[in-house]
Amino acid sequence: GFARAELYDRVIENLKISSPIRKLASTTTISSNVLELLVQNGEFDSGWVAEKAERPVTANSKVKNKQIHVHEIYSQPKATQRLLSDSCINIEEWITSQIVDSFSKAENEAFISGDGVNKPKGILTCEDIEKVKVEEAGKIGFEDIINLINALDEVYQSNASFLMNRRTMALIQTIKDSDGRFIWQSSMAEGAPNKLFGIPVYCSNEMPIPDDGKLAIIYGDFNRGYKIVDRQGMSLMRDPFTEKPFVKFYATKRVGGDVVDSNALKFLQL
Repeated sequence: GFARAELYDRVIENLKISSPIRKLASTTTISSNVLELLVQNGEFDSGWVAEKAERPVTANSKVKNKQIHVHEIYSQPKATQRLLSDSCINIEEWITSQIVDSFSKAENEAFISGDGVNKPKGILTCEDIEKVKVEEAGKIGFEDIINLINALDEVYQSNASFLMNRRTMALIQTIKDSDGRFIWQSSMAEGAPNKLFGIPVYCSNEMPIPDDGKLAIIYGDFNRGYKIVDRQGMSLMRDPFTEKPFVKFYATKRVGGDVVDSNALKFLQL
């Protein structure tokens, strides 16, 4: 077997590879059950002034305390004792891959649409994020993408990305500009994301399919907009008794997530 700390590190490393939200959002690891942070609303003002002139008080941004609680997520892969005894099977790799597959789907779903009840609070549930509506209900056009991009403040543009369902991506791949050129840019490098107007595009099965009224695209700086909180460590129990001839592995870890800057993200609503 291998140490819990080593298993945790392997799982987190592989989750980053398989999860689009973990690639994009900021992540903090804590040793308690809640992360407390100050969230700034607005910006501090500054101003020019003569050397001996009176300095008026500048406007302060509104700072509020925010808590992100971690919630338990579990996975329970099982295999026959014969499979585990097979010398060709690397049991450590098998356990890691099974746990990652299970955790990745559950996490992505929660980070995108979770209601915050015994799970992270998803981006799509944040009422403070601006919704940019398409010009023709249920359809995505060239102008809609432009309007979505321009709705985001300049300070967030340099690190912005698109997140959408693959079916939404398929629709966008057919859009042309006024000169008849496709706006979609397929990646030429292995592992690099496709691009739209030079901006990276990521896909997730947990994003809504493109339908009337759906929030089909999230655009913005996810690193500044969304915070993932991992509780350090995870548990793994081996159970060869309750479901013979299977050996079950019960793995749990704790994770939370929430929007920390609603101005950093925008929705495209169909």
